Amino acid sequence: MQIKFKIKKLGPIVDSEIELKPFMLFSGKSGMGKSYTAFLVYAFYEMLTSEEEYKRYSNNLTVPDITLSDEHSLLISFESFKAYFHSNATRIIGYLIGYEKFKCNVSIEINEEQKSYTESQSFFWLNNEGLCAIDYLYKDIQSIYLLPPARGGFVDFPPSVFSKLGAGMYKEFISQLDELKSPTKETSQDQNFLDTLLNDIFKGKIVHQHGNTEYSSGEMLLPISAAASSIKELAPVFLLLKKKNPKDFFLLWEEPETHLHPILQRKVARLISYLINSGTQITITTHSDYLINQLNNLLKLFSIKQKIEDPEFISLLEKLGIDKQFILNPEMIGAYFFDENESGEAVVKKQTIDTALPVDSFRTLVAEMMEETDTINDALYE
Repeated sequence: MQIKFKIKKLGPIVDSEIELKPFMLFSGKSGMGKSYTAFLVYAFYEMLTSEEEYKRYSNNLTVPDITLSDEHSLLISFESFKAYFHSNATRIIGYLIGYEKFKCNVSIEINEEQKSYTESQSFFWLNNEGLCAIDYLYKDIQSIYLLPPARGGFVDFPPSVFSKLGAGMYKEFISQLDELKSPTKETSQDQNFLDTLLNDIFKGKIVHQHGNTEYSSGEMLLPISAAASSIKELAPVFLLLKKKNPKDFFLLWEEPETHLHPILQRKVARLISYLINSGTQITITTHSDYLINQLNNLLKLFSIKQKIEDPEFISLLEKLGIDKQFILNPEMIGAYFFDENESGEAVVKKQTIDTALPVDSFRTLVAEMMEETDTINDALYE
């Protein structure tokens, strides 16, 4: 199945399209619409997993091809969903950015590449618990999570501050975080490898007890508000992965590199790759060449694996200190660069991934900075 988002007008973006993949990576200059597009992807998953959206569907049962298949489920044709998406994406994105008058012109295209589906597989299935099933790729997604910009400052906010928040993205974040803080049994999946990853990143753990979120490392126990900025930024990820099975959720992660040293950015890139390989659907926006370069190395290893014998490849991984669970298949990635056209309007450009993600924009900047440094040094030392 191929799912594409057609963008006629979305914030600063005009006449563009993106194809949905398990891992969506948006890069480019600020102000080019990366977050708008990430919210468009989020809106798609919101429509598939939200109880509120289920109720909206239920209230439109007179629409052709929308039927109540049993007491708690809806069977919705692709065509009807396309119409619903076109009409409601504006509402969801406007809520997330806190602008009720927001307008956009977007649509969704759903193409079945295989013809072997049964009739029921040509439909979306929703139930009132927010579960969804669309093809084999999306059928396990049960919940969605949003990590907005500047999230570190909101990690210890209680839901009672909702009325003071303008942008819905922060309301969503605090509500979802409150759910993750609630005491429940941790996921029953094999956590050993993931626990090792998290410990390597956090050098401790995030705990929520007696109404307080705290960072525990060795004998030290700090309020999360007093922890390092990197810990506050990543704390929601720790809580999420301790509670949810990776294959069960979609995650919108704005700028994973925020407040992270390059060493930590590389570790987060490996964590993202592991999650993708474990079944998580992830969309990120990024300005980090460190993050992208680490992802590139993991992509290149996938290509190398196709060319050499297993013993030689295993030896290479051991030399690099990279686990095979980090290796990233290019087919899993939809990479898009946000740039200006000749008229100064923002457009989304698909990046072709043969063995690695293009990083031309970063190279151009580095070259400009080196040229500037050389000119200054020439003037300083002549």
